Amino acid sequence: MTAETPALRLRDLSVTLDDGTAVLEDTDVAIKPGERVLIVGESGTGKSTRTWDRRPMAMGDGMIELQKHAKLMLLPQRS
Repeated sequence: MTAETPALRLRDLSVTLDDGTAVLEDTDVAIKPGERVLIVGESGTGKSTRTWDRRPMAMGDGMIELQKHAKLMLLPQRS
């Protein structure tokens, strides 16, 4: 993996909550090694709680590619 190769790539990613609310629509993102990303959105949209909830609350389509030796760290809003 080079510095130009994305460590994480989201291709045509769409996520819809169980109530039909679209969270992502056809998103295409490439995150390079060492880049930091902040996910923002309106309060109550599930940026943190739905990420950590193990119940099936969303459906999705698309591709998530994580390079073999990439390091990924997720920090929730609250522990």
